[in-house]
Amino acid sequence: AVLESLRAARGDEAAARLTPLIGNKETREKVLRRAYTDFRAHGFSRSMLDALDAAIATHPEETALRYCRGFVRLRLKLLRGAESDLDHVLQRQPGSDAIQRAHEVAARSWRHERAAALARAVANAARDTKTRGIWLREARRQSDIQASLNDAGSRQTIMMIIGSLLVGGTVVLARRLTLRG
Repeated sequence: AVLESLRAARGDEAAARLTPLIGNKETREKVLRRAYTDFRAHGFSRSMLDALDAAIATHPEETALRYCRGFVRLRLKLLRGAESDLDHVLQRQPGSDAIQRAHEVAARSWRHERAAALARAVANAARDTKTRGIWLREARRQSDIQASLNDAGSRQTIMMIIGSLLVGGTVVLARRLTLRG
């Protein structure tokens, strides 16, 4: 019944059907496993997330619900939320390698996403005539960093490169803007 509600995109109904199952661990885990497997196969994203949000609101201490929502959020690229849910699970169940790896992926991905947004902001500053002089001095470095980003083979390399950009370009730009202010 939970899966049918998810398929019909009725998240509130799915949550209402999921919530009573929470007390019975075996049934709850079976339903969550089936719902998540079905979600991965067919992408019932919003409904699945809505159902889990409502169930967690009713039973916030349930680790299995947070675990499932963390993976749904990870799959939907809601990285900060995924990191938060998986961190919650790790605090209550330390030592799980699978959860630890998923948490690290969410954390790294979220930080990478933020760093990429900052890099785009710096690139957009090049179009601003007030900051063009600063940008021109950093243009060669930006070009080298972009080439390295294109060739990077791992997230760690990307993070080091973006960190270099942030230290070099944005600090100079921020200082210039602060002095002007």
